Amino acid sequence: MRLSKVTYRVFEREAEGPWAAEATAWHQLDGEIMLTVTDGKREYISWGSEPEQYCIQRKNKTSFSPDVLCEVDMTEHPYWKGLEGQTNTHEFADKLHQVLVIRNGENSVFLSSQYDDGTFLGDCVRVSKSNPL
Repeated sequence: MRLSKVTYRVFEREAEGPWAAEATAWHQLDGEIMLTVTDGKREYISWGSEPEQYCIQRKNKTSFSPDVLCEVDMTEHPYWKGLEGQTNTHEFADKLHQVLVIRNGENSVFLSSQYDDGTFLGDCVRVSKSNPL
């Protein structure tokens, strides 16, 4: 199925960003990323506790209570632009699920559970165009 929409579901304090767009940069959120595919199905990606505490976790439902997060449409953001409208693969880059790679061909985005200082096992999601490993 093709990716039709990318939504960051974030806390109100982080809704304005900044959402870095440079290929060498990254941005971080404390909420979750909701990926919607063409048939309307959604996948929620956030930090979680399986298979390891503070890893990147994929679910078919949100982990957050209703009305806690606000939504920011990121479909047109440069990090996601090459993935929208395409069939993408989702694979973990490591056995502890610290980095999830979403890609098709040469386009990719990396989702990792990293803090601002780059350490892993974070209770947040870092989004970048370069592999943090």
